[in-house]
Amino acid sequence: MNYTREQALEAFLDYRKYHELSDELHESEIEFINAKFPTIEVGKWYKDTTSKLFKYVLSVESDRLKGFGFNMQETWTVGDFYSFNIKSAHKELTPATDQEVLDRLTDEAKKRYKVGDRVLSFYDGDTYTSEYTHSGRFVLEDKYFSYQGVCVLNLSTGEWAEVVESATNSHSVDALRYALDYGKAVSQARTEVVYHIGDEEVKPTSIHDKIEKLERELAELKQLINK
Repeated sequence: MNYTREQALEAFLDYRKYHELSDELHESEIEFINAKFPTIEVGKWYKDTTSKLFKYVLSVESDRLKGFGFNMQETWTVGDFYSFNIKSAHKELTPATDQEVLDRLTDEAKKRYKVGDRVLSFYDGDTYTSEYTHSGRFVLEDKYFSYQGVCVLNLSTGEWAEVVESATNSHSVDALRYALDYGKAVSQARTEVVYHIGDEEVKPTSIHDKIEKLERELAELKQLINK
């Protein structure tokens, strides 16, 4: 005999009413219904229809769900959710579309990583450079969320890739070094230049003070990075 989830619920409630029991289903009855008519499946993304909660389900327990994703405050968390409120989860969670998942993960990745960050990829533990450019795109796979071959999220654990070198520090050092080298080159080129305004000889403008300032800033930045 085939019957629906709603018919099963109605049968249990009628049974409890007939025996003058409470209208709250027993835990074993809920487990039976959820097992036969699963509304929440492991390995899928769900969104809450009443809040900002957006989660990937790793396991479905009798009294809670386990997984990772965004909580009601839109903060990334890993662990239990809907603890001791599993009935509400079956009512309020609805499957998220692939595009919704891609959009949410893309926004989070852009908050976590900057152009030029070096991250530890989950594929083989090697370090790759993650470059965010207009030509690149994020890809949602079975086990990973990646960008141009760089895996940034492990979908088995909810762990984001670690930044092993910040782009801000490395780019700042490179910029200062470039400015310092350029300043020295310009200074050297001007040492033999003499300007004349009418009969008056004008000495070239010195940029040694600017070079010294760049050298100090470069040294200070290196100290901050090494702390």
